[in-house]
Amino acid sequence: MLLKKISDDVPIPVPAGRPPVVLPGRGGLSPFLLATGHHAAVGDVQGRPAATGGACRPAPSSTTGEAEYGLLDRVAVAPVIFQEFVPAEVDLRVTVIGERLIAAAIHSQELPYPLDFRLFLDRDPGVRMEPTERPAEVEQGLLRLLKSAGLRYGAVDLRRTPGGRHVFLEVNPSGQWRFVEDMTGQPITSAMARLLTDLDAA
Repeated sequence: MLLKKISDDVPIPVPAGRPPVVLPGRGGLSPFLLATGHHAAVGDVQGRPAATGGACRPAPSSTTGEAEYGLLDRVAVAPVIFQEFVPAEVDLRVTVIGERLIAAAIHSQELPYPLDFRLFLDRDPGVRMEPTERPAEVEQGLLRLLKSAGLRYGAVDLRRTPGGRHVFLEVNPSGQWRFVEDMTGQPITSAMARLLTDLDAA
C-alpha cells in the first residue's frame, strides 16, 4: 500500500530463483523486462556465455518474447529478475539522503539501446542526464518508504511514462551515486558527508 502512494503503478518483480518461472505477460499481455545483475558473469536467456576468458561484463536488461518463454528453465537459478515492461518518456534516479532528495532525469530513450542506459555510461557522447523535479506526492511517498524501511539512504529508480505517470521500479540501499553527480553536477557527495557528520554529532 505504501508503494501505491509513491507512484501510479508498481510493476511486480518476479525473481527466477525458484522454478518454474511463471510470467503473467504471456498470452498477449504486457511484455516483461529481463533485468540482470550489473556485473553478472552469466549467460543470456538463450544460453550463450556472457563473458570469455573468465572476464565479467555488464549483463544488459532486455525484453522477453515467445522465444525466451521456452527457455525460462535455463535461468531458474540465475541472478535475474523479471519485471513488467514500462514505457518511458524518461528514467528518473532519485538519490535520497536523510530528508534530502536529489533527482536526475536520465534520457534513456535517446540512446541506440534505450532499455539499459548503463551500457552507455562510459561511452562518448554517453547518456544525457540533467537535474529535474518530481511531484510533491512522489517526494513524500519516497521519504515515507525509506523511513518505514529504516533507511537513511536509497537510490530510487522511477520511470515517467509518455502519459506523465510516475512508476516506481526499485530502491537500492547501496546504489551508486557518483556517476549521477559527475554528469549533472548535483552535490550528492557533499549531502552524504553532511548527513554522516550530523549523525556523528548527534
